[in-house]
Amino acid sequence: MIHEGSPTVYQLRPKKENIGTLTRMTFGEKDLSKINKTILLVGETGAGKSTLINALVNFTMGVKQEDDVWFQIVEEEKKEQSESQTSDVIVYEIFGFEDGTQPFSLSIIDTPGYGDAEGTERDVIVSQRLLDLFRSDDGVHAINAVGLVMKASENRLNDRLRYIFSSVMSLFGKNMEKNIVALITHSDGMTPKNVLGALEDAKIKCARDEDNEPVHFMFNNRQTKLKTKKNANAKGAWDSTMDQMGQFVEFLKKAEPRNLITTEVLNLHIQITACAQNLQERIELTELKEREIKQTEEALKQHKEDVKNNEKFTVEVDESYKEKEDVSERRWYYLWRNYGGAVTCNVCQENCHVSCTLAWYAEHCEVMKDGRCTVCSGKCPASDHVKEKKKYVNKTKRVTKTVAEMKEKYEKGKAGGEKSTSLLENLKREKEKLQREKEKLLEESFQHVVKLEQIALNVNALSTYDLVAFLLEKMEERGDTEKVQKLKEMKRRMDEDKGTKSVLKYMRGGLAAFGRPDVTAEATIRSLRHQHLFQPHGVQPSLPDITMATQITNASSKYKDFISKSIMIHEGSPTVYQLRPKKENIGNLTRMTFGEKDLNKINKTILLVGETGAGKSTLINALVNFTMGVKQEDDVWFQIVEEEKKKQSESQTSDVIVYEIFGFEDGTQPFSLSIIDTPGYGDAEGTERDVIVGQRLLDLFRLDDGVHAINAVGLVMKASENRLNDRLRYIFSSVMSLFGKNMEKNIVALITHSDGVTPKNVLDALEDANIKCARDEDNEPVHFMFNNHQTKLKTKKNKFALKGAWDLTMDQMGQFVEFLKKAEPRNLITTTEVLNLHIQITACAQNLQERIELTELKEREIKQTEEALKQHKEDVKNNEKFTVEVDESYKEKEDVSERRWYYLWLNYGGAVTCNVCQENCHVSCTLAWYAEQCVVMKDGSCTVCSGKCPASDHVKEKKKYVTKTKRVTKTVAEMKEKYEKGKAGGEKFTSLLENLKREKEKLQRGKEKLLEESFQHVVKLEQIALNVNALSTYDLVAFLLEKMEERGDTEKVQKLKEMKRRMDEDKGTKSVLKYMRGGLAAFGRPGKKSMK
Repeated sequence: MIHEGSPTVYQLRPKKENIGTLTRMTFGEKDLSKINKTILLVGETGAGKSTLINALVNFTMGVKQEDDVWFQIVEEEKKEQSESQTSDVIVYEIFGFEDGTQPFSLSIIDTPGYGDAEGTERDVIVSQRLLDLFRSDDGVHAINAVGLVMKASENRLNDRLRYIFSSVMSLFGKNMEKNIVALITHSDGMTPKNVLGALEDAKIKCARDEDNEPVHFMFNNRQTKLKTKKNANAKGAWDSTMDQMGQFVEFLKKAEPRNLITTEVLNLHIQITACAQNLQERIELTELKEREIKQTEEALKQHKEDVKNNEKFTVEVDESYKEKEDVSERRWYYLWRNYGGAVTCNVCQENCHVSCTLAWYAEHCEVMKDGRCTVCSGKCPASDHVKEKKKYVNKTKRVTKTVAEMKEKYEKGKAGGEKSTSLLENLKREKEKLQREKEKLLEESFQHVVKLEQIALNVNALSTYDLVAFLLEKMEERGDTEKVQKLKEMKRRMDEDKGTKSVLKYMRGGLAAFGRPDVTAEATIRSLRHQHLFQPHGVQPSLPDITMATQITNASSKYKDFISKSIMIHEGSPTVYQLRPKKENIGNLTRMTFGEKDLNKINKTILLVGETGAGKSTLINALVNFTMGVKQEDDVWFQIVEEEKKKQSESQTSDVIVYEIFGFEDGTQPFSLSIIDTPGYGDAEGTERDVIVGQRLLDLFRLDDGVHAINAVGLVMKASENRLNDRLRYIFSSVMSLFGKNMEKNIVALITHSDGVTPKNVLDALEDANIKCARDEDNEPVHFMFNNHQTKLKTKKNKFALKGAWDLTMDQMGQFVEFLKKAEPRNLITTTEVLNLHIQITACAQNLQERIELTELKEREIKQTEEALKQHKEDVKNNEKFTVEVDESYKEKEDVSERRWYYLWLNYGGAVTCNVCQENCHVSCTLAWYAEQCVVMKDGSCTVCSGKCPASDHVKEKKKYVTKTKRVTKTVAEMKEKYEKGKAGGEKFTSLLENLKREKEKLQRGKEKLLEESFQHVVKLEQIALNVNALSTYDLVAFLLEKMEERGDTEKVQKLKEMKRRMDEDKGTKSVLKYMRGGLAAFGRPGKKSMK
C-alpha cells in the first residue's frame, strides 16, 4: 500500500526480469492461446507516460471508481527520477484479464522520456535500446500501436517536441503509419485543437479518423487524487478517461500487428551516418595528400637544376598523418553503461563507427556484415578492428625532405631523364586513384539514401539531411544530372516539412553540446535559409456569420423574450446569442445594463483583474448565464461581452466596463450583480497603460453614480499557470496597491481553464507573490474553478467532457455565490485615498529630486563664483570689467514624450506645471482635463511646488520643465549685482560669502522639509495600503533612506530600513520592479536605480 484514502493506492509487484539495459515487468500468467496486443509509448519527459500506463493497467483489470482503489505498476522510484541514466526501456506485460474489459492481454513498451535534459545523445541510445528489444529472440517482433504521448496544454511545438516526433518516425517503416495515434494526457475531454494542429504542422504520418483528423484519445491524470469537496469534477474526469480507454481498446481490436522492419531502418541509419563520416574524413585526408603532392611538384619544378645536382637539397612540405585521440569524456560519462566507444580499423587506420553504443566488441557493430566491415577502405575483416575510447584524427606536420627522400617516396624505379616526368605521372595516378575511391563511396552513399527513403516513414534525420546536401553538392560537381534531380527532389520534400528546421536546430545543438559538432555542407546551410521555412502557414479564420435570431427552439422557449431581442452568433448545440444590454459611455468608462434595476434589491459588485488572455470575458458570460439560470439541457448560451471586444487584445483607450445584471434576484442568487471588467493588466502596451487603468478605476469609484463599494476582487488566472513571470507578479502588485487593508478578506482567485482539481501550482504562485487575500479553513487562498467550454458544440467525442465541464463550472459558481452572500461590502473611500496618495507621493518625489538637482547646480555655480573672487581678489578691486566663466543653471520647457502621448491623448494626459515656481508638479497627469482638477491640488492650491501656489498659477499641457546649464562669462559688476546686497567698502566680499552661505542654508531647509513630508507620506501609505511595494514607493524609500543617513536621523533610518527589508524579503518585489522599470523605460521614463 502506497497511501490510504479515497482511493487507496497500491503498488503491484510484477515479476521483474533484467536483460542488459532492458527490463521486463510481468503481471499475471501468460496464456499462449490468447491474443496479445503491444503498444509502444513515446513522448517528452513529464508528458504523463507513467500515469497513462497505470491507467491502462487499471482499465484492463476492470477497476471502477466506486471500488475506491487504484493500482500502480510503474515503480514509484522510477516515477520520481527524471529518467534512468542507463536509458532503460521497460516492457510491462499484463496477463490474465482477457475475458474482462478487453479480449486480449497487453504489452506496453515504456521508453525513457525523449528529448530530456541529457539531450539528443541519450535519445540515440534509447532508439538503439529499442532496436535491441526488437531483434532479441524473446523480445518484441510486432507492434499494434505507437502512442505519441502529449499534454493537452501543449499549444506550440518547440524544437524538442519536433525532435521527438522525428525520432519516433525514423524508427519504423512506412507500413506503421496507420498504427500511430496521439494519446493526450492532462485532458479536460475537449478536442485538443492545439495538439492536433501541432501534429499537422510537424507532418506526423499517423492514423486518421472519419474527419481526417489524427486519431487521438484523451485522458486525464487524476485517478489517484484523494476525493475532496474541492476536487469538484472527479466523477466526470473518471468517466471521460474510461470512455476514452474503451475507444482506444476498440482501436486496438481492429489494429493489424505490424512486423518490425525497424532493424533494417536503424541499421541503415547507423551505416549511412558511419559511411558519411568516414567518407568525409577520407576526402579530407585526400585533400591533405593532394596539397602535399602539390607542394612537392612545385618544389621539383622550381629547383629542377638543384635537384639534378644536389641529392641533399631540401624543401618543406605539410605531411599528413593519423593519430589516435580520446573520444570526448563528456559523452563517455553518459555512454559507459551502454558500451559506448569508437570502432576503428587497425589496417586502414580509419574510423568505421565513431559513436557505437550497441555492441560490446567491434565484430558486433552494425557496420559489420558477413564478418567484414562495410565502411573502411579495405572492407577489412572484423578481426582487424577494435572498439575503444579512441578514434583516428587527420593531422599535418611541417617536415623538411631531401631530394633522396622524395625520390624514395614517389619514384617507381625509373632511370635517367625520365625521373621527374615519372614522378609527375605517379602523382597524377595517385590523384586519379583517390578520385575513383571517392566516387565509389559517393555512389554507395547515394544508394543508402534512396533505400532509406523507400522504406522509412521519416528521412529527415540530421545525418540524412546533411548527407543529401553533401551528395547534392558532389553530384553537381560530377555533372550527374539524374542523381542531382533525385537529390534535389528529396531535399525539396525535407525543406517543405515545417518541422525540419526545428528538428535540425535541436539535434545540432544537442550533438554540439556533447562534443560532436556536425559536419554540414555549405548547401545545407543555404537550404535552411530558404524563405518558406520561416513563413507562417495557415488560413485566417473567418468571422462568424451573425444574423438576427428568428427561430426559437422548444428547448429554449423559457428564454423566448431574451432571444427575440438578441443576435444569434451561431446555431448548434448550444446555440449562442449576443445579448443587447443598454450601453452608456461616461468618458472612458462604459456601463452595460441588462434588465431593470430594483432599488429594493441587494446588489453585489465584483471587480475582475488579470492578464490579457486569462479568460475574463468567458468568465463574465458564465456569471451572466448562471444568474439567468441557464442549464445545459436548455441548449442555449448567452454572451454579454461583445464579440469585437473579445477579439481585440484590449481597447487602446483603456476602457473599464461595468456590466449590471438586474431582474434575476429570485432565481439562482438573491441579489443583482455588477461586474467591473478591467482591460488585461500587463498586456503588450506595458506598464504605462496599466497606470491609466488604475486611474480609470479611481474615476469610477469617485463618480456620483459610480461604484462606491465592492464585495469581491477576483484575480483571474489560468489553471495552467505553473510559475509567476514578471508580468503576473506585476498584475498582483498593481491590484493590491488599489485597495486598503480592509479589502483583504474580499480578494479571491478565480481559476479558468480548470479541470476541477485544486490547482496547487496557481495557489503556490499566489503564496510566492505574498498575495494578501481571503483564506479558507485549510489556510489556502479562497479560490473557485471554472472551465471555458460552455460554447463548445456537443459531439460524440466530447459529450462526457462537456457534461463534466458544465457541472464543474455551475457547482463552483454556486460556491462563489455563497461566498458573495457572506462577503461584507467594502467602502471605496480608502481606495481613492490610497490612489491619491500614490499619485501625490510620486509627484512629490519627482519634484523633490528635480529641486535637489537644481540646488546642486546652484551650489556648483556659487562655488565657482567664490573661487573666482578669492583667486582674483586684487583684480576684482581694481577692474570692474574683469570676467570669469561659470556654469549658470536655468530652466526650459520641453515636449513630453510623443510615444507616451500616442496612448494617453484620449485620457487627457499631460504635465501640470507651475508658471510662478517654474516647476513640474505632476508630470504624468492622466486623470484631469485642467490643472485645477489634478490630484496634487488641495483646497485650491498645489501640494507639490515650492510656493504651494494657487491652482490658477498652473497649466496642463504637453510640456514640462527641464533643468539645464550653460557656460557664461560674467563681469565683476554682474556678479556684484547678482550677489551683493548694498554693502560698502571692505565688507563687500564678506557679505557676498555670507549671502552665498545663507542661500545654501535656505536650500537645505527646503530640502529637509520636503524629505520630512515624503517620509510621512510613505509611513501613511504603509499604514493603510495592502501593498506598498510599488515602483515609486520602493524608489522613494531607498532615496529617503540615503538622505536620512546623511542627516543622521537614526529613528527614521531604522524605520526606513525595516520597510525596505520587508520589501526585499517579498519574493515578488524583484520581478515586479524589473517589469515596471522595463515598461517605463520603453516609454521614455527610465526607472531610477534602487539601492542594493
